[in-house]
Amino acid sequence: MRREWEPEELIAAWTLLDGDWELVGNKTGATRLGFGLLLKFFEQEGRFPRHSGEVPKAAVDYVAGQVKVDPVLFTEYRRSGSTIEYHRKQVREALGFRESTRADEDVLAEWLADKICPMVFTDEGLRAALLRRCRRREIYVAGARRWRNPEEDLPTDFEDNRDVHYETQHQPLDAGVFIESLKEAMRAAMAACGEAVSRNKSGGTKVKTLRGEPRWHIPDLGKLKVPENLRALHTEVAARWGIIDLLDFLKESDFVTDFTDAFTTVATREATPREVIRKRLLLVLYALGTNVGIKRVADGGRHGETEAALRATRHLFVNRDNLRVAIATLVNATLRMRDPLWWGNGTACASDSKKFGSWSSNLMTEYHARYGGPGVMIYWHIDRKSVCVYSQLRTCNASEVAAMMEGVLRHCTDATIDRQYTDSHGQSLVGFAFSHLPGFKLLPRIKRIAQQKLVKAEAGDTVPSCLSDMVADKPIDREIIAQQYDQMVKYATALRLGTAEAEQVLRRFTRGGPKHPTYKAIEELSKAVKSIFVAEYVASEQLRREIHEGLQVVENWNSANTDLFYGSAGTIPGSDKEHQEVSMLSLHLLQSALVFINTLLVQSVLKDTAWQKNLTDADKRGLSPLFWSNASLYGTIDIDMGRRLNLDLVA
Repeated sequence: MRREWEPEELIAAWTLLDGDWELVGNKTGATRLGFGLLLKFFEQEGRFPRHSGEVPKAAVDYVAGQVKVDPVLFTEYRRSGSTIEYHRKQVREALGFRESTRADEDVLAEWLADKICPMVFTDEGLRAALLRRCRRREIYVAGARRWRNPEEDLPTDFEDNRDVHYETQHQPLDAGVFIESLKEAMRAAMAACGEAVSRNKSGGTKVKTLRGEPRWHIPDLGKLKVPENLRALHTEVAARWGIIDLLDFLKESDFVTDFTDAFTTVATREATPREVIRKRLLLVLYALGTNVGIKRVADGGRHGETEAALRATRHLFVNRDNLRVAIATLVNATLRMRDPLWWGNGTACASDSKKFGSWSSNLMTEYHARYGGPGVMIYWHIDRKSVCVYSQLRTCNASEVAAMMEGVLRHCTDATIDRQYTDSHGQSLVGFAFSHLPGFKLLPRIKRIAQQKLVKAEAGDTVPSCLSDMVADKPIDREIIAQQYDQMVKYATALRLGTAEAEQVLRRFTRGGPKHPTYKAIEELSKAVKSIFVAEYVASEQLRREIHEGLQVVENWNSANTDLFYGSAGTIPGSDKEHQEVSMLSLHLLQSALVFINTLLVQSVLKDTAWQKNLTDADKRGLSPLFWSNASLYGTIDIDMGRRLNLDLVA
């Protein structure tokens, strides 16, 4: 069961109604509270909690208030014995359930063996097969939310507004037109690849044989040196404005963008003057974004604010929704104020995750197989010039492909993303289809690129002789794509509108065994789109360099995480997801403030014609506002609301 509940959701799901009170009866103390929670939990999950920690704390507090019992007493509610057995019996009878028997299990096993997995014979194997199919929604639970019927994920107004949804996805209504454009793109990409390889215009790419198997041989790009002019530019920024306190980056960003206006109180009114709240908010956001904590900020600064005042501000003003709005305000201001002459009109974005340590008491904490040790992952989406448009808190075993799609489709900024760079873990076969349908290009750096083969649009298509060993014999099945075209667009629309979770949809489309026709069509479309990408990647050294440079930007962002989020050795605090997301978003906001101010400082320096003449094309390509050599990250925490930086802004 999820851990975070809004007040309205608690009221809707955990309120004891008239019939519930009859069941509660004259029970008292821990028994009264435990029964109420048992009843409401079963109503939502169709089962009883396995342990007391599975019941959300917010629900415990809410139900305790209704039954007028101290929520602490829930720990005294015994999980075994005659009392809880009687309570479970009461709940089952009231809701029309009964305990399953061995006969029920035999019937289910026969159905599973007949319909789902006829080659599995053991009970354990059947249980494992059932769990896998529930996760992929091949078997769904009527009335559930997460495990509901997959058809309920699709937009309900699709039939009535088909033309609007197709136009939003930038796809033609006619499946034939879609297929023809796809075939033309496949043929053009293969022809261009063949010409580039045969004429040695692909940066050295060749087809070679390794252990009897044909492979792409793609030379390494090599390391590029940091242009000396950029080092000099960073030195000039520090010489003109000095070393700036990290807190001042946050303060100056707010003076220009007023992002603290996004932080509204959850109380009924504000009695404290807004300027005082503004100062306290900046201190709290600094404490959370650096992970030094509110106590250290209160004790280690010359700002005149007490720990109690800062904690009250954190409680009343700082939450996930307000932070998201503040980040969008700051990011949009950065996009609006940066000069296209130096930064370009960025429509490309790179994404990657970074592992952070976290408390073992947090249910998000998992062991990471690649990086080792327990923790959580933060997935960042960064544009080519170091502006972070979206951040997500994920478990270590969550799908990075789903996180990639979530960021592109859900970011709430003014950025337009039509190209998405990612590493090998952020791409998959079906990921190509679900990026193509919403209208953006997936450009991954695939680890096993040497083994990737191209696909023909039709069986009779001509293949360049230099590529013949790297083209699969079987062409795409265009018939099934045409048949399921409308259904595929429905799923893409569901992802865009948020009616379906990307991770659940991707899990269904990556399953093994017999496939639904729509799933087959998605795979065939993915093969076509991936073939186009592989052909372009092999043929163009410029594209390979572009992807590599894009991913270097997000690596630089991850490096800044380590230096800025230095408190408690970079371990994200909090025993629930809400606290961890607040820390993540505060870091996002703080780092975005650094980028915003540095953007303005660099632009101010580049107004000098001498600097404009000195910058080469390589300098412009590597120009980034994400540097912190001009920032004081540690020391006494001081904030002077009357002191300003000269940012050379035109009124």
